[in-house]
Amino acid sequence: MSPYTAFQNLAFNTNPTINAPNPGLGIAGGLKLSRNIYAVGSIADANADPTSPDLDVFSDGKLFKSLKVGYTSDFERIYFDNVHLTFWHANAADDGTRTEDYGVAFSAAWFVNNTWFPFFRAGVNKGEAALY
Repeated sequence: MSPYTAFQNLAFNTNPTINAPNPGLGIAGGLKLSRNIYAVGSIADANADPTSPDLDVFSDGKLFKSLKVGYTSDFERIYFDNVHLTFWHANAADDGTRTEDYGVAFSAAWFVNNTWFPFFRAGVNKGEAALY
């Protein structure tokens, strides 16, 4: 989405209570645990610098880790009908821009009558580096 062509804000794109690092190298994987339940885990470079990308992700041990467990009405509608909890931990950034932090975030979005798309986001964290 673009802010020039569609109404959006940070809460539409992500849960701003999560202290996510800058874009960089990472890996994620997901599993269908049942007909409606899923889990997604991720590990990413907590010291990522998008202006100077490199493959040196795991050598310093500074990582962003997350585990999401969610429910969807059907996997074909996972982007439309979704309720999930995300548990996360972020090591401090070497440049001091982000302190060590961890927390849990809740997100719920459900497409109603294929017309309305209400959503709710909330979260708590230990540190002060997350945006909200």
